[in-house]
Amino acid sequence: SLIVMVVLRVFFLFILFDVISSNFLSLSAPYTNNLAILISSSRYWFNYRHFSNTLSVYRSVKRLGIPDSNIILMLADEMACNSRNHYTPHIYHQPSKNLELFPYDVEVDYKGYEVTVENLFRILTGRNHQYTPRSKSISINERSNLLIYISGHGGNGFIKFQDSQELINLELHDVFSQMLRNYRFNHILFLVDSCQASSMFGSLTVSGILSAGSSILGEDSLSHNFDKAIGLHLMDKWTFFMLSFLEEVQPLSNLTLNTLLDSFNPQLIQSTPYYSNSDFHKELHLQRITDFFGCEKQVHFFLFHVSFCSSKYVWLNPIAYNHVLQNLSGSYGYHRLYVYQILYIRSCVVYHMIIGFVYSALISILCSYDVLFAN
Repeated sequence: SLIVMVVLRVFFLFILFDVISSNFLSLSAPYTNNLAILISSSRYWFNYRHFSNTLSVYRSVKRLGIPDSNIILMLADEMACNSRNHYTPHIYHQPSKNLELFPYDVEVDYKGYEVTVENLFRILTGRNHQYTPRSKSISINERSNLLIYISGHGGNGFIKFQDSQELINLELHDVFSQMLRNYRFNHILFLVDSCQASSMFGSLTVSGILSAGSSILGEDSLSHNFDKAIGLHLMDKWTFFMLSFLEEVQPLSNLTLNTLLDSFNPQLIQSTPYYSNSDFHKELHLQRITDFFGCEKQVHFFLFHVSFCSSKYVWLNPIAYNHVLQNLSGSYGYHRLYVYQILYIRSCVVYHMIIGFVYSALISILCSYDVLFAN
């Protein structure tokens, strides 16, 4: 009976230690997925530039590795197939038409009158309706880096949605506070291209959010690249120069956010770009651009382990391991692999199993001695 008791105690303590170590690793791990919510909040043909602004960011995050399953694209109107679009069904960012912003595989999650303030808040807080399709929501947790981009008409403390609603800065700040309390993000990069954009986040005090906008209070966000064929400007200046910068960024680039924010020239933009990182709690020169705009990691393959650019290893289940073998390329075994494709991760699993067994055995032996001495 004593032997049975010792065996059961070893087994129980091993399970307990494994659970505790797994939770500790998951809580102490850095971000594990990048997500994006991209919004064009304006209807009507004369707001063509807001549509193309949002599509330009969509192009960048797709090119840098974020899959459509991690993107919510909200477009309040359809410009590509509008009868007044001389380039139907294409959307371009400048008259030279050297960059297509509306690819054939674009996935629009919310369109037309679905683009509302309520739906945005439901996505952020996770309070979706019971029958909301999976494509209209994203899985956000405490290890998610979230990019939020909004292009539209703005004023002092608000952005217009559909010419019938307004996204108020105080309401948005309250939603961010709820997300923080409910562990729904690791960091947020909040970008706004509108008139008086800084008024949307000037008083924001939620920890872990970096905000940037195209203009300060009292300034307009100006348009760029007039096209005679359609009779409208194709983009806004701030987003145009952001797109130009991001086109030079590669999926595994080490360029940091401060290089992006410093690239905005007020004389070219003709407004005062502004950003607030007082509550971001991380130096901008240490935060990579691809930590928000991308979703790829460089991995090195071993027999049954993968190293994420560090000395730590992760364990892959057989399905993920087969996927790794199928995608293995290069003479040195390096390959770009989407983070979301790694199905099961646990750092140094074998090491922790051995330590857990030894630790449990020692405790059980000590407990057994206590029982023997007590008898």
